[in-house]
Formats: sequence, C-alpha cells, structure tokens
Amino acid sequence: MLEHASEHTCLNCAHVFSGAYCPACGQKHGPPIPSVRELAGDFLRSALSPSGKLFESLRTLVFKPGELSRVYFAGQRVRFVHPVRLYLLGVFLFAAASSLNNTWRDWSGQPSFEAAAGQMFVPKKSEVTAENSAAKKAGEEVGRSMKQVLPVWMQDWIKLRAERNKEMSAEQLHEKAMRASSSHYSLIFALLVPFMAALNRLLYFRGSVSYAGHVVFMLHGTAASCLILIPVYLANLPIAYFPMMIFTISWYVLAGRRAFGVSLWSALWRYLVLMVPGTVLSALAGIVIATFVVLFA
Repeated sequence: MLEHASEHTCLNCAHVFSGAYCPACGQKHGPPIPSVRELAGDFLRSALSPSGKLFESLRTLVFKPGELSRVYFAGQRVRFVHPVRLYLLGVFLFAAASSLNNTWRDWSGQPSFEAAAGQMFVPKKSEVTAENSAAKKAGEEVGRSMKQVLPVWMQDWIKLRAERNKEMSAEQLHEKAMRASSSHYSLIFALLVPFMAALNRLLYFRGSVSYAGHVVFMLHGTAASCLILIPVYLANLPIAYFPMMIFTISWYVLAGRRAFGVSLWSALWRYLVLMVPGTVLSALAGIVIATFVVLFA
C-alpha cells in the first residue's frame, strides 16, 4: 500500500513513477497549478542562485566573451540558457532601462540620453560653419527627389503632418526623433541581427561555422552589448556611454577570437570591417523609424 501510494502519474507524459521527478521527461511532481510559494522558490533557485543556469549564462556571457558561442558550436546546449532566450532577456532589460531613463529625463526636463551623449561631439551653434548650409541644401535635394517618386496622397499626408509639426523648433523635432528611435531599440536589434550575421559569415568565409552559427554569435553579442550598457542608462551617465561602447567593441573582438578560433589581429580587423556596414544599417533603421514616428505618430 505504501509503495502504491508513493507512485505518481506524470502530468506531462503520463509515465507512472515514484519520487519527486519523472524519469521519462524530468518534470517535477506537483499540482497542475503551483502555489505562489512554489513559484517564488523555483525562481530564486533557478534565476538568482549563483549555481543557477541563468546566472552562470549571464556571467559567462559578459566576462568570458565568445565562450557561449564556442560551446554552442561544439554541441554543448544544456549547460547554458538558449541564445534566443538570452537575446530576448538582454534586449528586454535594455529597453526597460532606456525607458526608465527617458521617463526620468522627461520629468526633469532634460534632453534624451542619446542627445546628451551626442552633444559632447557636436559643435556649438557659434561654431557652425557653411557645412550645415550644405547639408541643408542636400536635404532639400533629397526631398525634391522623393517628391517625384512618392504618390500624391502620401505627399499630401506628409504636408499635413509637416504643418502640424511646424510649431516645433528644429531642436524639438530632433529631440522627438531621438526619443522615437531610442524607444524602438528592440525593433532595430531584431532587424540588424540577420543582416549582421550574414556579413559576419562573409568575413569568416573560410571557417566551418554556418550562417545559423553566426546568427547565434550575433544573438550573444547583442545580449552582451545590452547588458554592458544597462548600468550607464540606469546611472544616467551620458558621459560614460562612449567609454562603454569601447568596452563593447573590445568584447566583440575577444568574442570573435574565442568563438571562431582566430588570432586577436584577425578578429580585430574583421570587426572593424563589420562596423562600417553595421553603423550604416543601424543609422538607416533609426532614421526610418524616427521619420515614421515623427510624420505618422
């Protein structure tokens, strides 16, 4: 009777077993809907424990660049959290930190974080030269060219939106565009990962890692970049943004060296080449999203 009473039927695979865990699928025995106490305990054990998979994955991701990609390429999939989950977690935490920072700056009447960081490298109004007028003329030429391509209804719509934004100064429009792009970081990251993986595959064309492997590498890289930049946003330190970006670049170089088994110099020049189209693509994605939000939102 006692042995029969200790037997359970697994709710996941219907296997009859004795003990706390099903030997067929590994699911823990328990009620279909766990209690709050059980959920909290599982979270603390799996997420916050120094020996937990999530904590170990995050620690390895940041402090051992390229190690997660290397072991993934070697077929070791169980020890660490899946690359997609790490990517989603990193982007989510970064978007939350950026949103909190923008909210705080709105309350305090400060410009957006990105605008404040960029102002350190932008000349003051008194230092503006004829280059600005040349850029304005180039923008007008682009506008006239687009007018010949866009349908009439879209031209009318853009004119209407321009009239509504007419009361805003150039600084206010720039601020609105910056906030629009910063609030859509997750979309920009999602658009960039497959393209950057394809470019990285071309740079490592002699290697044995497939395109899917380079997608994994970019997922890990994006997650690491987000985690590295989160403290800068939470501490509201625009001046620390570019030093942390240099740290991120160093992370990518070391990660490429470890993940693909190349020399430090080989990983460095490949990343420098990758930065050019990567910067252009990210800037274009940000401009398109910001323009769409300014005109249509």
